[in-house]
Amino acid sequence: MDHVKPKRLSEILGLTTQRVGQLSKAGVIPPSTPKGYPLDRSVQGYIKFIQGRGDGKEKEQERWTRLKADLSELQLKKLEGSLIPAADVYQVAFSKSRTVRDALLNIPARVSSILSAESDPFKVETILSKEIRQGLEDLTGKKDAGKRKKNLQRSI
Repeated sequence: MDHVKPKRLSEILGLTTQRVGQLSKAGVIPPSTPKGYPLDRSVQGYIKFIQGRGDGKEKEQERWTRLKADLSELQLKKLEGSLIPAADVYQVAFSKSRTVRDALLNIPARVSSILSAESDPFKVETILSKEIRQGLEDLTGKKDAGKRKKNLQRSI
């Protein structure tokens, strides 16, 4: 097996001596021995390294093609109405969260006078459970909000 000094290997590969050292540290070509670099394994390692990199232009073209396809798909989804802007989703979620918070915070004001007269813990729990359930159903639109007061008075 022939061995060559770093300067000669750099001339064969068309690289600088410093780049040969970097490739050796990276494991692309075998490390140097006291005799120098093993010529055949060094050249083979460098060839595999170059082949693995591929043509940068081809890779960039593939990337560009994928990006254009992704963009086209997003535009189609937007036209179909199946794509919603994130800002709109955030606004609706924020609004719904505020409504839930407000509804839950209003429960004590709505039931405090009724509960203050109630001494039976089971009735207190029943009234609170119904009020919370009705408040949540109002948020989902399952029940008419006007029925809440009638149902609350019926439970007493």
